[in-house]
Amino acid sequence: MMHMHAALIGGLAAAVTALPLALTSAEAAPSGGRTISVVGHFGGPTNFVDNAPKAHGFNPGPGDLLTAKSTIFDQSDAKRLGRTSELCVGTVARPFTMQCDISLLLTNGTLEISGAIDPTRHPWRAPVIGGTGAYANARGTVKDTNLTGHRERLTITLER
Repeated sequence: MMHMHAALIGGLAAAVTALPLALTSAEAAPSGGRTISVVGHFGGPTNFVDNAPKAHGFNPGPGDLLTAKSTIFDQSDAKRLGRTSELCVGTVARPFTMQCDISLLLTNGTLEISGAIDPTRHPWRAPVIGGTGAYANARGTVKDTNLTGHRERLTITLER
């Protein structure tokens, strides 16, 4: 999930914490489910814990924690649908990998995303592992692509 934000924090935070989904349109997915496209506006990292070994500046590595938030809009980027709650833990230095758990808190339910990604490279993909409300027991995948500004598009393909 990006440029998602000032130099390295912009790129990493944007990618890691930019999992904002704006649900507006659904179309048939090849697997018989549906595809949802949303736009996330990166709200910035909310916390960074630089665990040992210490890095200089914002340079996440294995064991480091990053939390972030984004605002979710529909696919046209006009109507606010909710927000995210994001937690990523550095697991591998090279190739850079973080284990990220992202909750999309939407007006009609939640979508839960969890997986190992490199938030500094786009597009990245992760599994949708569950949900509530309109997305109860959701399964599928999410693909993140960068947009201009501190925004990203999340394309979620849900299985039946």
